[in-house]
Amino acid sequence: MKRPCTAHRTDGQPCEAQAIRGGNVCRVHGGSAPAVKAAAQRRLLDAADPVAAELVRLALYAEDPRVRLSPIKDLLDRAGITQAKQVDVLTVSFLEAEIARMEAELGVNDAA
Repeated sequence: MKRPCTAHRTDGQPCEAQAIRGGNVCRVHGGSAPAVKAAAQRRLLDAADPVAAELVRLALYAEDPRVRLSPIKDLLDRAGITQAKQVDVLTVSFLEAEIARMEAELGVNDAA
């Protein structure tokens, strides 16, 4: 979720720009400074472990299966385990026919 910049413009009105990720101010109000970027990165890293722990807790112990499904998918995605792709049966049949045609063309079955 994007947060608004907490700084104010020269006319006293709040800045309406989005703060940098993990930070409190936009790039115009100091969000580009190396120290501000570093502090924002530290805040994000500090939050990562508790958030991941909550994700695991929800995936394992939430009573409602609908609540458990989203964190389970997210955890599997983060682990690099993706959902199986749907394969079109017509594509498989076409590929099998092409393989058989190529084998016949090369005489693969004749040697057996």
